[in-house]
Amino acid sequence: MIAPIVIGIWAFVTGQVPHSSGPLLGVWITTISIGLVILGVIEFASENIVGGTLNMVFGPLLGLGGGMSFTMLYWMNIPVTISGYIFIVASAILLLFVPSIKKLPVKTMFYAQIDVAIGALLLGLSMAGLLPMVYEKIGGWLLLIFGLYCLYAATAMMTNEVYEKKLLPV
Repeated sequence: MIAPIVIGIWAFVTGQVPHSSGPLLGVWITTISIGLVILGVIEFASENIVGGTLNMVFGPLLGLGGGMSFTMLYWMNIPVTISGYIFIVASAILLLFVPSIKKLPVKTMFYAQIDVAIGALLLGLSMAGLLPMVYEKIGGWLLLIFGLYCLYAATAMMTNEVYEKKLLPV
């Protein structure tokens, strides 16, 4: 569920879609994030701390907040500066998770975590006005890489589970 969010943000910040699509992107991000919050609660209830924590970071913090920010930006003409600082904090949280993620059996997730953390940091610093906006585009491309990784990882996990053997490496 994270892939559509980050790929949508990539399309928006790199100019693949017009900026007038911001409110629609915001609605999509908010809607998808509701599912991430529910999934996070289920993961915590199943005592999956890693899955629950990641879903709660992507769901409410980056998803619901980010989705509403995109929507409000256009409907209420509010500057994105504060959202930039929120993205900076969110990227710090993601970077703080890196040592723990490195211990997981899925080694590629370690690199994906660094990728999304740096992408969110570049977006945040650009939105906050602390870096030139060209870094927003670089952050967007890093989010695309992360989104493609998420699509592959989800496909591999589903395929391996259904066939009860490792057909696709994760």
